[in-house]
Amino acid sequence: MNPSSPSTQPALCPIPRDGLRGSAGVILHIFLFLSTLLVGIGITAFQPAEELTLSLPEGLAAVFMLLLVLHLWRVTRTAKGTVPLLITAGVFLTLYTNSLLPAGLLCGLVFTVSEGSLLIALQPKGRTAFLPLIPLLAYGSVLLLSRDPIASLSVLLPWPAAWALAIGTRRSAASEEGPNRVGVICGTALALGLTAAALLAVALLKALGTPELSALTQAMEQLRLDLIREFYAEPMPEGLSAELIELWEEMHTYANIENTVNSIINLLPAIVTVIALVIATACQSVQHAALRAFGYEECLTDRVKAFEMSLLACVVFLIATLSMLLDTGTTSSFFGAVAQNLYIILLPGLALAGLLRMTRSLTKKGPRAMGCLFYVIILGFCLLFFAPMILAAVEVIGHIFASVSSKLTFDGDGDDPFGNG
Repeated sequence: MNPSSPSTQPALCPIPRDGLRGSAGVILHIFLFLSTLLVGIGITAFQPAEELTLSLPEGLAAVFMLLLVLHLWRVTRTAKGTVPLLITAGVFLTLYTNSLLPAGLLCGLVFTVSEGSLLIALQPKGRTAFLPLIPLLAYGSVLLLSRDPIASLSVLLPWPAAWALAIGTRRSAASEEGPNRVGVICGTALALGLTAAALLAVALLKALGTPELSALTQAMEQLRLDLIREFYAEPMPEGLSAELIELWEEMHTYANIENTVNSIINLLPAIVTVIALVIATACQSVQHAALRAFGYEECLTDRVKAFEMSLLACVVFLIATLSMLLDTGTTSSFFGAVAQNLYIILLPGLALAGLLRMTRSLTKKGPRAMGCLFYVIILGFCLLFFAPMILAAVEVIGHIFASVSSKLTFDGDGDDPFGNG
């Protein structure tokens, strides 16, 4: 397919179910098996096992990651830096954990979700019935390595998200009623999160030996206390000055550590959600690049590609931010924790949308092409330190301003100072 310019590109262009024929389809099936296997190995290798079982995954992870990265580098040249970012994240995880397995897990997860969604989206309906054979074979292979039937279920982790990404992208390209790009990302992240929660629930049921909620509550409380004791037992760093020693002793109290641990636990929903959203965004970027590489660029219309946050998200973020600013900070309330979680969840998406809004404004033609240059000049110094918050503010203010101005009677063409045009 020949790429269409934005001006002539249709609003809708359904993705045909042509399938990947020849060697490309065979290679992708093989690589999806390897990536699924890598996800299972990355999780189950941390289970107690014999030395041979623990040493084998490191070599497998290195070989599999090399093959997957070479494939991604070849077919995702238009992913605008996604693959280098994944490589950077993998290097960081390897250096931090002294193991290739976490990096292999990340690589396998992104590859399976993105390339698996590509295969699901393009395959004729009759041939998708064979796709479950990939995680089934991967399950058997991981089971031979780990001898743990419960932990081996981790090979299923990426596949529901791959189906969600494929279905969401097809609906977005084929129907005006389908989800936009952010909606597809949220659906993919939701599928990934629910699958992870289900697998974790099965593992906890095995570990606790009972489905009673009281046992889980007791285990979580014990974990919280263990974390507090562990942090409180940390010795004071050596070589500190008298002032730093006094400050450390003042901060290193049981009450302060308990408040810190409790705050982290309260923010766990937001942290987990953001991680799932970031992974889903990376997978979608790789999927779009792969669609271009295999000749389906015409299906990636502006409706599929545009990253636009909803007005509701902007309003919720504004309310959450105001709630945090007005909070006295003396007590940790339920509503305060909810506001902090909503703020953290919405911040990355709104910051990206704000950056894109500013970019569009700076590249506009005409006498008002300066657009959001005001923000770059006046707030440039702040952007160095508070870029996510400033960019999110640009999106929130710009989106609300555009929504309000569109309801008024005056002609606002080209008059939006927030770069919406």
